Amino acid sequence: MICWGEQNCCGVFLDRDKNDRCDCLRDFCIRDYLPEDRITVSEKDLDKVIKALYDKEDFNMVYTSEIIAIKSILGNPMYVNETKQLIDRLSQRLTELEFDVEVVTVQPQGNVKTPHYVIFANYFSTPAKNVVLVYGGVTVKDVNKSDWSHYPFQLTQSNQDLFGNGLTSTKGPVLCWIFAAQAWLDAMHDLPVNLRFIIDTFDTEYNQMLRKVIDDRKVFFKGVDLLITTTNLWITPTTPLLTTSHSGYIYFELEVKENAKKNSPEEPEPAEAESTTKTMSSSITPIIIGASVATPTNGVRGLWRQQKPHQ
Repeated sequence: MICWGEQNCCGVFLDRDKNDRCDCLRDFCIRDYLPEDRITVSEKDLDKVIKALYDKEDFNMVYTSEIIAIKSILGNPMYVNETKQLIDRLSQRLTELEFDVEVVTVQPQGNVKTPHYVIFANYFSTPAKNVVLVYGGVTVKDVNKSDWSHYPFQLTQSNQDLFGNGLTSTKGPVLCWIFAAQAWLDAMHDLPVNLRFIIDTFDTEYNQMLRKVIDDRKVFFKGVDLLITTTNLWITPTTPLLTTSHSGYIYFELEVKENAKKNSPEEPEPAEAESTTKTMSSSITPIIIGASVATPTNGVRGLWRQQKPHQ
């Protein structure tokens, strides 16, 4: 069961057979604490945690290599066992870090041919902390090996860069959060926040099936102060949401210059324009129009008017 306390906004998993209340003063929650009385992090604490993280660098690299090697390929029946193996590895690791862990199996429906798995993990120590919920997926898409400079299912380091399928978009971000939790527990024997995880094997672009699983566990979201997610379609397909990943954002700058070879003895100043598109050898008007229609649906309205050539 879950103890919500008198304020009915903080929660912790309890064994119903042992107790119907948690050990801390559950008559209080973080909203009852003045800001100066809430648990905060000092710079000294953070320095200890960073040192603990570096001390575990070799172990984390080996663990990451093992996770990357698991072919948790999305939607492929050939790799169902490996996908389940990955979920079991992560749930075991979270259990070792003193998280309460539940693994849910979602059976295939409709056009979906493979089962999916969802990890719900919760770490709670005191109501004097904020509650942070981290969401991430750990499946990867099948890739053409010839498109990779290194074998995609082997963690490879080259010139200070790491290569591996899922390293920046799915598996990598989830592992970083787990490694951060491990470092805090090693250095401080506690986390600075009450931390929860939702880790699944759905496609990040089509993970609306997660909604049904969540609707059956609404209490898991109770008391959450901050949500960190790599995709938002499982929350709502219509409302924008700031998301995060370790792959960053890629954009292109386009510079267009006039031909300097003119009859005029004076060199004209170059005409310049910027747009989010790839370089094309064409005049500025077709470039801007092309960039406008090269986007999904109906393009970006009015993008062609954003050209700014020098007069």
